[in-house]
Amino acid sequence: MPQHERHGADELAHRVRLAAPAWQPAAVPQALREALASRRVLRLSYSGAQGAVTERCVEPPGYPGGEHWYLIGWCRRRCAVRGVRLDRVRHVEALAETVPPRALDLAELDRLGWEFIGLDELVNTDRGLSPEA
Repeated sequence: MPQHERHGADELAHRVRLAAPAWQPAAVPQALREALASRRVLRLSYSGAQGAVTERCVEPPGYPGGEHWYLIGWCRRRCAVRGVRLDRVRHVEALAETVPPRALDLAELDRLGWEFIGLDELVNTDRGLSPEA
């Protein structure tokens, strides 16, 4: 990004604040943070909503926070984009395998019950902010 655009983006980021509830987010396990930074495939033991524990490998591009933190990634077991709640991860191991290039359709994340949008879309629509506001 050119320097003048970077300065404008930094300046805007310092002015944007989001209302957040008083809860504390769950801690992100060290192995997960390292795997995201080094683009490693993860092997997870995961407890579903009904308590059944499954093993799965996930290719993680990132994670969003909210009331619960989610790992967003390509689940090899389900062959689909999934949001994995971090408080349901029982064990995580970073594998030596690097995440392969994969185009993920993040629109599939509506299974989480939320709509994820980029800040640029929020600013340039009638969703609550506008350049004139």
